[in-house]
Amino acid sequence: MRATSTFARARIAAAGFEVVLSREVVETSVPAYAFDQFLAHQIRWARTVRDARPSGYFGIVFSYGLAWALLNVVASAASLESLALLSIAVAARVSVALLVGSLLLGDRQALRDLWLLPVRDLVALGVWAWSYAGTTVHWRGDEFTIKNGKLIRTVKEG
Repeated sequence: MRATSTFARARIAAAGFEVVLSREVVETSVPAYAFDQFLAHQIRWARTVRDARPSGYFGIVFSYGLAWALLNVVASAASLESLALLSIAVAARVSVALLVGSLLLGDRQALRDLWLLPVRDLVALGVWAWSYAGTTVHWRGDEFTIKNGKLIRTVKEG
């Protein structure tokens, strides 16, 4: 167990609360999306987070190192420096993906799906940018506007 987890449990117990760990394992799954449904989901999430924490959300742009390195290769006509930077970004991104996916989460598909990292990171950067293009989202067949942390259903004319 990590020291922070032990420290947090000790603080909770010291405050007089009982610490009880569940024996149930919580699992999640991602439904099979068509690409447009995937994008709608990502935009809804991005705009919601942007509304909740505008400053922090803006800073996320710095976490897309692989996408920026790929765009740098294109912008610099594949200069030696840009290729070196891309190599470093790829090594870092693959390392993190394998560490989190395979070792921490035990995902047996992490290695198989590594080739999707550049695509996913470029799409994520595009979603980040597109999230600033409006405040409306689509959820369960309805359209909403996000304002001050609330979803306001858009009234349809007619």
